[in-house]
Amino acid sequence: MPEYTFIPDQLRWDPFDVNNGVDFISGMNMVGGAGDPALKNGVAYYIYGATQSMPKRTAFYCADGDMLVVPQTGALDIWTEMGRLLVRPNEIVVLPRGIRYRVDLVENEPIRGYIMEIYNGHFHLPELGPIGSNCLANARDFQIPVAAYEHDTRTEWKVLNKYHGKLYSARQMHTPFDVVAWEGKCTIQHMKCIYNRS
Repeated sequence: MPEYTFIPDQLRWDPFDVNNGVDFISGMNMVGGAGDPALKNGVAYYIYGATQSMPKRTAFYCADGDMLVVPQTGALDIWTEMGRLLVRPNEIVVLPRGIRYRVDLVENEPIRGYIMEIYNGHFHLPELGPIGSNCLANARDFQIPVAAYEHDTRTEWKVLNKYHGKLYSARQMHTPFDVVAWEGKCTIQHMKCIYNRS
C-alpha cells in the first residue's frame, strides 16, 4: 500500500506569469479538471494571461461548454455575436457554448484571471428561494451586451473552435459578428432564451 504525506496547510498556486506576445486564447493554461467534454460531463479550470488583443479578424468559440471568466487584473473588451461587453476585475462574464467572440485589451493593459468551463448543462441564475427580493442575484446586477452589429462581407476571418479539448481553425468571408440578437430592451428572460439556444 502506498504511503501518502498529508499536509494540514492551505496550498495554492502563485499567479501565473503573464507572457509577452500572447493573446487571450494562446494565454489560456489548464490547471485542472475532471470529466470529458465528449461525454458532456465534467469541468475544467484555467488561468489566463495576455499582453495583446486577439489578432484582427479572428474570433473564437468553445463547442465543449460554457465558460465563466473572472478577471483578476486588466479589463476585457469582449465582442460577441450579441454585442459588446466591458468586463473589469471584480466582475464575471459567462460565455455560453457556441457563441463566437473575440477579446481585446483595454488601453493595452495586460490581463490575467481565471476561467471555469462546465461541459454539462449551462450556468444559470439561482432561484430566489426563501430570501426573496433580497436575493443575491437580481436582474439589475447584470449587464447585457451592447448591440454592435457589424456588416462586413469582404474580409476573410479566422474562426478558432475548441472542440473536445483541441483547437480547430476555419476561414470565412464575412465577420462572425453580423448577427442581430435582439431589438429594443433586453431582459433577463430574453437572455435566458438566447443563453439556452445551444
